[in-house]
Amino acid sequence: MKYEHLLRYLKGRPEEDVELSFAEIEDILGFKLPASAYRHQPWWSNSGRGHSHALAWLEAGRKTHSVRLSERKVSFRMAEMQAGSGRSAMPGVRDAGVEMMGSLEGQADKQTMKAALPEGLSLYGALKGTVKVASGADLTDPVLDPPETESLHG
Repeated sequence: MKYEHLLRYLKGRPEEDVELSFAEIEDILGFKLPASAYRHQPWWSNSGRGHSHALAWLEAGRKTHSVRLSERKVSFRMAEMQAGSGRSAMPGVRDAGVEMMGSLEGQADKQTMKAALPEGLSLYGALKGTVKVASGADLTDPVLDPPETESLHG
């Protein structure tokens, strides 16, 4: 695993919060972080699916808690785990959604979806109306830089 040294370092730290500068992480790893780690907050997300860097801190029982790109610092907080499961005790929306969809087995009515979710968590229609796509927009185009005079927020 490419980020094995970070995993070992975080596993060996007993305190609940471990704050590291990007330079300290690079020293631990023995190589430079990619440019996206310096520029994009999502690089530090707690999604291990397809992200070997995130798997390192997740397997160490940590989650990123505070990422300050301008200061080039990140803190990792111990994650509460469900006993024996290796999963966080408080799933994120994605975790709950994956779990819910697996339990529905093809059923998609509102009542079944509500019943499958943990109390107080609702995924149904959570993002409805939050995104507007301009007519003629090509959603397959990787980057669209609008003219500075136009607003994306209708």
